[in-house]
Amino acid sequence: MQQYPFPRGNPKLDVRMVLLTVIAALVLLILYSSYYQIEPGEQGVILRFGKYDRPVFSGPHLKLPWPMEELLREQVARVRLLQIGYREVGGQTRPILAEAEMLTGDKNIVVCPMNVQFTIDSLNAYLFHTRNPEVVIHDAAEAALRQVIGYHALDDALSERKDEIEREVRLKMEELINGTYRIAINIRQVQLRDVRVPDQVVEAFRDVTSAKEDSARSIEQAQGYRNRVMPKAQADSIRITREAEAYAQTRLLHARGDSARFVQVYNEYRNARQVTETRLYLETMEKVLRSRPKYLIEGDQRGLFNVLPATDALRRAMEGGTR
Repeated sequence: MQQYPFPRGNPKLDVRMVLLTVIAALVLLILYSSYYQIEPGEQGVILRFGKYDRPVFSGPHLKLPWPMEELLREQVARVRLLQIGYREVGGQTRPILAEAEMLTGDKNIVVCPMNVQFTIDSLNAYLFHTRNPEVVIHDAAEAALRQVIGYHALDDALSERKDEIEREVRLKMEELINGTYRIAINIRQVQLRDVRVPDQVVEAFRDVTSAKEDSARSIEQAQGYRNRVMPKAQADSIRITREAEAYAQTRLLHARGDSARFVQVYNEYRNARQVTETRLYLETMEKVLRSRPKYLIEGDQRGLFNVLPATDALRRAMEGGTR
């Protein structure tokens, strides 16, 4: 079998080609790891040798290749949902009573699940001011909810003042998360979900609710009765007051008239005491013996000609008093 010699290349040329290939691959790798694009709604931070160096925002950027610098990015505009007292798994809601049960200000137990929607304000603060920001936010939200519920009565949490409770929880969360822990998030919404009493006391709570409704209905009926009666009572009060004032005025006028008449009689008495006494006596006897005939005998004389009707004597006495 005939053999043909295989031509050998230049060893120096082969090594050079390998080096050029390696260098080109390294350059491409450096360029690939150095260039990056931050999309709208994202923020990034650059770590240099594992330590925070600078923040980066939307747009194209360059950095030192790995492992000298490393990029961490996050969708800060994405709305995140925080669940307190429940978890949604596979489209089903699973209650977490250890988080949802809490004590109200009037010493009642209420089941108060809540969800919180928030976005990240500063990625640097979110990543590096706490070790596990999601756990811290969750615990701070639960603590804020328990504190606010502890200041309110059961009825406030069930229906009457839920909006006020939500506002107070939001303010308390901002104080804890952004103030104390400096995580820097934007709380978009705090919403209380199905607030209720524990299942063990539902029947008793229904009885209490029914009693409160009966009480409210009785109060409403009483107020309706009051609204019907009060105008009439006020009108009667005004009428009686006016009648009393009129009666008082009448009595006052009568008293003044009686006083004036008495003064007039007294003056006449002073001017003609005997005549006035006779006149008063005859007037009194006229009133006392109004229904009987009356006769007056003048002096100690006897005889028919000295017997006069009392009315004539009264008339004479009055005439004598006026003279």
